[in-house]
Amino acid sequence: HYRETSATLLALARNFVELGNIQKARDFINNALQTGLENSDTLIQAAAYRELSYLLAEVNQPDSALNYSHRGLALFKKKGDSLEISVLYGRKSRIFFEKKDYSESKRYAYQALIIDSLVGNRRGLGISYFQVAQNEYVLGNINKAIGQLRQSIRINSDIGNLTWQIKAHELLAAFYLGQD
Repeated sequence: HYRETSATLLALARNFVELGNIQKARDFINNALQTGLENSDTLIQAAAYRELSYLLAEVNQPDSALNYSHRGLALFKKKGDSLEISVLYGRKSRIFFEKKDYSESKRYAYQALIIDSLVGNRRGLGISYFQVAQNEYVLGNINKAIGQLRQSIRINSDIGNLTWQIKAHELLAAFYLGQD
């Protein structure tokens, strides 16, 4: 019963982050984390750390977000949860990109891409190609970036992920407009 309650709390927290109610989201995450700690349930703890890293990334606290991403990764690795590992590699890529540490961002984006490819996570793969492309572009590898972005567009089109399809097309347009 406590696992379902914790999963619900974390889902609600995600919604509250997206709605901008950060304190309510934090409360839900902390409740889920406390439940995980009280029950020695490392999967709940890892999920709470994952959501806390998301919340902190959204409120521009990148170092704290990286800390909780790292904590979540350690627990998900012990559980062998490739999907969640990929999610957190993608999160770390995003955070390092925002910190303008493009080499580190690229490293995590490629790690996520490899895992997504191996486990058949097409949604994650489309996002990972996008992250790889934006890093390759800022690092001066324009042709490689365009190729990776085209992969992202193809995958996101195939699975009907309109949000990432739009982001990828916008980025591709920015690539071409920036090649004057």
